[in-house]
Amino acid sequence: MFDSSGGGKAGSCRIERTGEVVRIDTDSAVVSFGGKTVSIPAAKLDKGIRLGDRVVWTGSVWRRSEPLVPLDDAETDLSETE
Repeated sequence: MFDSSGGGKAGSCRIERTGEVVRIDTDSAVVSFGGKTVSIPAAKLDKGIRLGDRVVWTGSVWRRSEPLVPLDDAETDLSETE
C-alpha cells in the first residue's frame, strides 16, 4: 500500500473484517459481511465456530470475535475494584 502523499513509501494499514456465520456446510461456512455473503473453506475457520457466531480474520484464520462488554457491566466491574 502506498500513502497518498506521493512519496511512494509503503504505509501500515490494518482493516479488521468481521462477519456473521449464516450457514455451515461440511467443507465450508457462509459468512455475511454487511449483506454480502462469502463462502469460506473449513480449513480457514478456527475450530468451534458455530452458526450465528461473529468471526474476525486474523491474517491466517477466521476466529470467533470477542463479544463487546455492555457499558453497564464495564461500569460495574470498575466500581468493584475501587
